[in-house]
Amino acid sequence: TGETNWQGDNFIVNQTSDWTPAVNQTNTWVFKDSYQSRAVYGEFNWQIFGPWRTNLGIRYDDHPQWGSNETLRGSVFYSINDDQVLRLTYQEGFRGPPGVHYSGGFLRDGLLSESNFNQLSGTGMTSSSTGELINTLENPEPEFLSVYELAYSAYFTEAFYFQATAYAQKIKNIIITESTRNGTPESAVGSDLVGTWGGVFCYANAPGELEISGLESSIIYQQPSWRHE
Repeated sequence: TGETNWQGDNFIVNQTSDWTPAVNQTNTWVFKDSYQSRAVYGEFNWQIFGPWRTNLGIRYDDHPQWGSNETLRGSVFYSINDDQVLRLTYQEGFRGPPGVHYSGGFLRDGLLSESNFNQLSGTGMTSSSTGELINTLENPEPEFLSVYELAYSAYFTEAFYFQATAYAQKIKNIIITESTRNGTPESAVGSDLVGTWGGVFCYANAPGELEISGLESSIIYQQPSWRHE
């Protein structure tokens, strides 16, 4: 965050042997930055008829690095009776890399900011995972999540509440960290420095998509309140 701790320190080292009395100058937080993101959210609730009702929502986000995104949420409810409800929901969400991906972190921590992705040519660094020579990197896209849920909830008694939810999720553009090696420690890559191990690490998108499905259930017992008169 760039803030000092209670001792006045603001640094990071990759290994204890890198510590010196001057780490607050040689390994300090750099490239402080700030930005504004904006979001608008709207929600609509409608009692359709009888036991049917719906809830619809939309959110618009405008982020200086992640761009503009619209995400949706919608649910349909069916009341079997006063104590039992079925719910079908679809919802979306997204997130981009953290702020340090754009502004850099600490000196000599090895983090490569996005603005220096095109500065790798000639460094001789290779991918830690594939061993291929790295000349440039692609800017990561925001991670996007979509979720379907089918839920049943019921009050069996005033004290016992039961809920079961079947869900299916799909995540694309999964944000991970990648790293390189075989570089020259502390050499410059644009405005960043190669880490002391001879490589850099950065945020990237994993190939493919991740699909998750499952079933969750819970039983909640609420002890009745006793009152003496």
